[in-house]
Amino acid sequence: MKVCFPVKNVQELESEVYGHFGSAPVFILVDTEKREPSRSTIMISITPKVCASPLRALGAHEIDCVVVGGIGSGALMKLIRQDSRL
Repeated sequence: MKVCFPVKNVQELESEVYGHFGSAPVFILVDTEKREPSRSTIMISITPKVCASPLRALGAHEIDCVVVGGIGSGALMKLIRQDSRL
């Protein structure tokens, strides 16, 4: 399973989950079978255009689950439509 964690600073598996999905500066993908961060850690710079659509940046990575501290209704509904676990 590939799990996505929005974080502020990349500290491998010690990274703290960021408070809000939509404004997280970095997303870490972890393969739970291998128990290690994916080589494709996704760096997203915060700009109004990108901040509004982190799901688009994550779309090509086939994420199974997202662990969030907080999430807006728009992103929540999109994740539900994609059958992602929260």
